[in-house]
Amino acid sequence: MAGWREYQEETAALFRSLGLDAATDTHVPGVRGGHDVDVVVRHRRAGLEQLWVVECKQRRRPVEKLYVAALAEIVRDVGADRGILVSEVGFQSGAQEMARSSNITLTSLAELRRTTVDELLTLRLGESRLRLAHLRKRLGAVGQIDRRGHGVLSRSYRQAPGHWDVIKLHAAIAIAATGIERVETGRWPAPYAWDFSSDGQRRAADLPSFVNALSAALDEMETELVAVEEANS
Repeated sequence: MAGWREYQEETAALFRSLGLDAATDTHVPGVRGGHDVDVVVRHRRAGLEQLWVVECKQRRRPVEKLYVAALAEIVRDVGADRGILVSEVGFQSGAQEMARSSNITLTSLAELRRTTVDELLTLRLGESRLRLAHLRKRLGAVGQIDRRGHGVLSRSYRQAPGHWDVIKLHAAIAIAATGIERVETGRWPAPYAWDFSSDGQRRAADLPSFVNALSAALDEMETELVAVEEANS
């Protein structure tokens, strides 16, 4: 049991390392009743809340079809977007065949680290790029920098409430955009935010660190932008 607990926690920790919310031993309500689930993963994709149900099987032989069927039923009952069955010893052919025709993913921690981690991080990077574009558009509605005057702001813009916060947001967005460009071309470390306290860039040295740090930086930008929008409304 102790070994299984460690396996369960290791699975949850892997999802958390991607910046996803992962909870172990969770009771999830469904249409026909509640279900005790090994790991529940929640995150947002393209603005929509996603729910994944993860079951961990620490066994001596490949996992049978019945476990896939049981997980598929839980996924349907709780309205999850995906079910994930994790095992390090593989799956029987019947289990693999059933999973292919459903929204059940059969995998292992080793496979998740090799493939799914990179895939999820790439998806999150794309979502961050969209968030950044949306923030830039909203910021443009508050005030524009007159680039013809070498960055000098128009008189009306200088008089707007919170205009220095707007300047900082322009800088933060520019740094984040530069960081995404560096990541996509494999140049490390990559900047994800501007540290105004030290007048320098905050940088990350790998993809997981960059994606998680950028997500937090975008949350901060969102909060600051809302305050500027309210001040100018």
